[in-house]
Amino acid sequence: MIITGNWVIIDSFSLTKSVGKFRVTNHVYRMTLINTTSIVPCPSLTNDMFLKLVNFGDVIDEAGLNENILVDIVGQVVNVGELKVYQVDNKDKQKVDLELRDISDARLSCTLWGVLADRILAACANNRPNMEINSALPEIVEFRENLPEDGLALTIKQAVPKEVQAVQRKTDFSRQFEKNTFAEIIEYNEEGKFRIFCSIYAIDTEFAWYYFVCLKCNTTVYKVSKVENEVVKKDRKTLFRCSTCNENITKVEPRFRLIVCVMDSTAQIKCVLFEKEAKMLIHKSSLQLLEGHLDEIQDPTNIPQGLKGLVGKSYQFVVTIAKNNIREESDVYKVAHAYVGLGPEEADSIEPSQGADDLSTIVSLDQETLMLTNSAEQIDALSTPTTTPSSKRKDDVSGDNSDHSSSTKKRCIGSIKGALEDADIACG
Repeated sequence: MIITGNWVIIDSFSLTKSVGKFRVTNHVYRMTLINTTSIVPCPSLTNDMFLKLVNFGDVIDEAGLNENILVDIVGQVVNVGELKVYQVDNKDKQKVDLELRDISDARLSCTLWGVLADRILAACANNRPNMEINSALPEIVEFRENLPEDGLALTIKQAVPKEVQAVQRKTDFSRQFEKNTFAEIIEYNEEGKFRIFCSIYAIDTEFAWYYFVCLKCNTTVYKVSKVENEVVKKDRKTLFRCSTCNENITKVEPRFRLIVCVMDSTAQIKCVLFEKEAKMLIHKSSLQLLEGHLDEIQDPTNIPQGLKGLVGKSYQFVVTIAKNNIREESDVYKVAHAYVGLGPEEADSIEPSQGADDLSTIVSLDQETLMLTNSAEQIDALSTPTTTPSSKRKDDVSGDNSDHSSSTKKRCIGSIKGALEDADIACG
């Protein structure tokens, strides 16, 4: 292991021309370790850290330095912005902007990401504006001794707590979608996303509530059927077939594909929740509900208690109207975002539920498209934000004014209690 500050002797390596951005030195060649490289510790030759500090003016001057080569600077933190969170590679990453000054009071704006952002905020919050990193180095000591003694106070822009930021972002996101009843959604003939407020009265048992994906490529996989008269060892792992990897695999993971029957005061529809949405509502992953077993479902009506607990509860969903909902009049709508409970202004739009959820806690992030690996059309329909359509479904004028809804899209004015009782009878 190579440790910063330790001296080593490196033997047998390759040299390539150093090109591209973010080069750590201005050397013409870059050293690359190979399989035969030998690294041996040796006595320290010097304590020099080989810092080459540059002036703020040279950094700011566009013609002063090569922007592809990293440089060393040292400065005093004088202003710190608020902590912000961005999505980078589907992960939350923190960022903070700050302002440094040098001994001549020249200013330089900088941005720190991730762990460094946390460190600078922690240092400033503890009234340590001079974050001490390698403070014993002669260059750092000299800088501190030459700072202007003007009593300049550190200013920090108050950062909003991460939890509050997350709630606010999701609330703002949901409000961009129009709130609609089920009857209105059934009649729309354009793709889009809408907010709905509903109560779950049953878990759909026509299909399994989970499926399996390949851990390597995230493609849906299926269990390899047992060969007739084949003797299977007890310790043999279950095999699954991955069409993308084109091989039988054992490293798979279950994912939610949970279809719930929901209702409001105007109609009944079905909503499908994938892993992220379902996990946030149930507070367990599909793997946890299966207790680690990777068997394909035998009886779809055998529902875990964790799923049954959703029945009778009220939620706010952002659902997607996709092409299959319009062309095939499918009554199953994909949930793009899920929120626990209802606010006071929405509680009157549906029948009271039996749930006791926290009505202010938002529990979902953007839905990842897990099983739609081979359909660009479906991916666009599920993940691309679409403006709310304004036109509703109107068939060609004819003498027949019969109900245009699908036979599976149930219009209702009934109560959640009645729907629960009907669902119990159907399941029983």
